[in-house]
Amino acid sequence: MSWYAKQDRCGDGPRNALVLLAGANKGQSTSNVLSACPRARMHIFEIVPKLFEQQQKRFKDSPWVTVHRRGWSDKVQTFRITAPAEGVELAGLYEATGRWRNAPQLEETVETVTLAGLLLELGLKSQVNYVLIDVEGKEPNVIRGMGLETNRQMFPLFQYELGGTWSDSRHDTGQWGQYGIAMYLKALGYALYLMGGDGGQDAKLGR
Repeated sequence: MSWYAKQDRCGDGPRNALVLLAGANKGQSTSNVLSACPRARMHIFEIVPKLFEQQQKRFKDSPWVTVHRRGWSDKVQTFRITAPAEGVELAGLYEATGRWRNAPQLEETVETVTLAGLLLELGLKSQVNYVLIDVEGKEPNVIRGMGLETNRQMFPLFQYELGGTWSDSRHDTGQWGQYGIAMYLKALGYALYLMGGDGGQDAKLGR
C-alpha cells in the first residue's frame, strides 16, 4: 500500500486506492492497510457477530471504511459459523468434521457472496487495487468466485493465506489445492509470490 501512497492515491480524491478485505477479525490487517494508505477506500468483511460489531463501532464515522457482516465464497449460500474453543480467530464457514468435529457452531448464520457478484452489487467499476483473503480454508472457493477469466483486469493484485487450513477438514473435499490454485492463476497471467511470516525474504514462484 505504500506504493499507492507514493502515487498520491491515499489522500483526498476519487482515485484513492480501493481495498477489499475478508477476515477482518480484530482489525490488525485493516490497521496495516490504513497505516500505509490512510484514506484507502475499504470494504472489510467479518462473519463473527461480536467482531463485526467491534469493527462497525470502530469505523462508524469513517467515510473510507465500510464494514460488512458477510462471508466470501464461490456461490451465494447461508452458513452456520464453526467457532473452535481456541478462539474466534479460528472461526469459519467449514463443517464441524475431522479435526474440528467437536468444535461448537454459533447459532447465528451468515450469507456468503462472490467477489464477482460483489462488484455488481456495490457498483464498483474501478479497479480493485488490493484484495486480502483470509478465510480459514475457503480461499480456493473465494478465488473461484472472483471470476478471473473475465475479471482479471479488476483484480490485478490479491493476497491469500496458505497453511494448515488447506490440509484438514476446513478445506472443502474436491476443491483445488495449493498446486491447482497456483497453476490456475499462472495460466491467467498472474505472477505468484510466496510471502513468509518469519522475517525471511519473499520468493517468486518459478514457472
